[in-house]
Amino acid sequence: MTDYKPPFDKRSNEELLEIIGNEEEWEKVAVESAYKELKRRDVTSDKFIQAKEDYKNIQLQQKIEKANESYSVFDFILEPATILIVFIQWELRKDGYLRKARQLNRIRIAIVILTFLIILFKKLK
Repeated sequence: MTDYKPPFDKRSNEELLEIIGNEEEWEKVAVESAYKELKRRDVTSDKFIQAKEDYKNIQLQQKIEKANESYSVFDFILEPATILIVFIQWELRKDGYLRKARQLNRIRIAIVILTFLIILFKKLK
């Protein structure tokens, strides 16, 4: 059995409920220990259900924030290395960054069109 620091009997009810609500990120033994400790403290099962619902709401809010996160012009001006992202970052949509993925696709299209126009004007000279 793994020793957790601080031990479960020293943690607050809120900390233990957070473990239960966020059980996918904890080892099974830790979740079981949190349940046992809360039951020992006579915490009702309604609190367990509420903890899981709270965590689902937090996850949903984080997912929405991630999907709406975007680049600003200043990201590219103040941090020139950000332009490399245009060429190397292809999995933003898969990672949940929907707005950033759309922005990079537009930038890539603009780069292709701009490159085509530069080549065309050079040949016309």
